[in-house]
Amino acid sequence: PPAHAGGQLAASWRGEGGHAVGCHPRPEYNAQYARLRSWNPLLAGMHAKAIRAVAQAGDAVLVDQFAKESLMREALEGSDIRLFQAHRAERHVAVAAASVLARAEFLLGLAKLESQEGLDLHKGAGRPTDESGLAFARAKGMDAMGRVAKLHFKNTGKIARRLG
Repeated sequence: PPAHAGGQLAASWRGEGGHAVGCHPRPEYNAQYARLRSWNPLLAGMHAKAIRAVAQAGDAVLVDQFAKESLMREALEGSDIRLFQAHRAERHVAVAAASVLARAEFLLGLAKLESQEGLDLHKGAGRPTDESGLAFARAKGMDAMGRVAKLHFKNTGKIARRLG
C-alpha cells in the first residue's frame, strides 16, 4: 500500500472515472524543453490533454494559473470548455484532488524508473538527490542522465561538473 496519505487517497481514486493523468518520459521532456526553453508550454500542453480527455463541451474547468492566462487558453484553443484560472487554485477541492493524483503518479513513475535502472533515484534537490544522480552517472554514464533527469536542472549540472 502507498506509504503516505496522498498515495492512499490516489489509490482509492485511481479506479474512479472523471480524471486523466499523463506524463512526459524524461527523454521526451528533455527534447521538448531543449526546443522550447521553458517548461510552461509543456505543462500547459499536458493540462490541456488531460482536460480534453475528461471534459465535455460547455464544462467549466479550473486550473492553477502557473503562467500567463493566454498560454492555457491557447493550449485549449478549439475546445468548447469554459476555462478558469486562479493562483493557488489548490484551495479548491477539485484542483487539490488533481494535485494528489498527479503527485502519486509521479511517485509511481519514479519507483518504476528506479526498478528499470536498478538504482535508487531521489526526487527534488539537495544532497541525497545529488548523490543519487552522481551514483547513476558513474554507473551508467553522463549520457544516460537524460533517461532519469531533467537535464536543465541545476542538479544535473552539478553532477556533470563533479564527474569532470
